[in-house]
Amino acid sequence: MNLSISFGGTKVAIAIVSSISQIMKTPRIEWRNHSMYCPNRPLESLLNLVVHQVWELLQQYNKTINDVELVGIAWPGPGHYSKGILTATFIPGCINKPVHNMLLEAFRKRFGNSVNHLNIVSCLDVNARAWGEILSPSGAFYAHEGSPKLSGLVLNIATGIAGAIVIDGYVLKTFGSLGETYGQWGRYIFYEESSKNWTWEATEDGSIPIHKGIRFTLLCGGPALAKRFYIKYSHSSINLPANLASALEAFPGVEAERNLEAEKTLLMEITKNAYSGDRITKDFVKTVGCEIGSAIKCLIDTFDGKIPTKKLLLTGGIGEFFGKPEISNVPDIFVDAIKAAISIPDMHITRSTLGLDAEFIGFS
Repeated sequence: MNLSISFGGTKVAIAIVSSISQIMKTPRIEWRNHSMYCPNRPLESLLNLVVHQVWELLQQYNKTINDVELVGIAWPGPGHYSKGILTATFIPGCINKPVHNMLLEAFRKRFGNSVNHLNIVSCLDVNARAWGEILSPSGAFYAHEGSPKLSGLVLNIATGIAGAIVIDGYVLKTFGSLGETYGQWGRYIFYEESSKNWTWEATEDGSIPIHKGIRFTLLCGGPALAKRFYIKYSHSSINLPANLASALEAFPGVEAERNLEAEKTLLMEITKNAYSGDRITKDFVKTVGCEIGSAIKCLIDTFDGKIPTKKLLLTGGIGEFFGKPEISNVPDIFVDAIKAAISIPDMHITRSTLGLDAEFIGFS
């Protein structure tokens, strides 16, 4: 059996994966608020917390560390994944750190030398999700018996934004000169307000390039969307629906420490009201969809003919839920806006239904 670890900017989750259909997992943990997390040793304490959660999970399901063959890390930042050298902007000082070796040492402290057999691998989180969508019979890229293998793009929109390319049922590990960092689309795509243009500016090491525009993640990632709506309407004289007004009032503001629950509530209320006849929220959802579509069009135009354009899968908290109607037969104004901006008539755009399980299945 394998262990899958999903690291996020705010939460971490762990699963034992015995098969595609057998996933035993922990709840998602807000690691910054956990008693084991130490701001003075951010990466080390986070890894110790993960290993402690692994120990508890194994205990819960009567497993031992000897039952584990592979540990898969879904990582939300750049790195030399094949070498275990990873970077994360959300962890102070985590630049080109030997995370594989550090995690193995944390395992060794907890379990002793019985962990020496563990094989630790990692990839960008969206790559793990893409593999899950290929392997799971419920996945968007699953090729049923007798059907051709599928190709397309996976766009993960959560706290940050990243992407993966699927060619004939295989997730590309590398792409062109960018190598393993090609999926950092939230860092590489920029919007220039003055010209209204989108541009692609990439770095081979995955670092954020120097640019005057607004980075894709800082425009359309989850925290950015909540802040944008708050800035525009929190002090407006426009009468908003009562629940939306309450969500705005509860939002802590732009400079305050991030409040996940308040952020989630605000984005949910925006979505709900967009389908209840409220013009402001509907226009906001359409605008964001248009921006995301324009960013992907920039990507497609940059690599003209080199990446598949028949299918686009949206994953992550924003990709799966923002702007989504509660009733299935109602047109999805968010997806429709993305499609209109990309302007490729035969591109099929869908939302993932697997959620975080896709990352876990990716290491099955």
